[in-house]
Amino acid sequence: MFPNSFDSYTQRTHHLDIIKAPAHCPNTSERLTNTPNREMVSYSMTKAAALAFHEGLSSELRGEKLNAPEIKLTCVHPTWSSTAMIAPHRADIDASGMTVIEPYVVADAVVKQVLSGRGRQLILAPGVEFLSTMRSWPSWFVRALNGITGT
Repeated sequence: MFPNSFDSYTQRTHHLDIIKAPAHCPNTSERLTNTPNREMVSYSMTKAAALAFHEGLSSELRGEKLNAPEIKLTCVHPTWSSTAMIAPHRADIDASGMTVIEPYVVADAVVKQVLSGRGRQLILAPGVEFLSTMRSWPSWFVRALNGITGT
């Protein structure tokens, strides 16, 4: 987790002080940022790091030191995407009722957002968008829900 997260941070922040033109920096996190699965803790940590990077860099870009509102940031939170990475688990994911989206759905959403000229967070989780609010729920409720659902 750490090498990938820190490499991403270093690569994307190293030259911020010399960027003058409008720019857009999209990051891909995941639905698991808000609802980590106990079977995928390490993976969820990397996605949480991507969100923290997005939020922290956004704050830095709006601060007095950089004052670069022309640099836009987008953080994408897709649900399962039909890729080789989930292929071995596809039957379990389908049985759980979770939606699996095609990779082009994510790519199209990112391109559309970049072309809009605005930064934001994109939740691409058909039917379970409400889970993006899970971090604001009482911790006792989240733990109880995780115990029931096995996540």
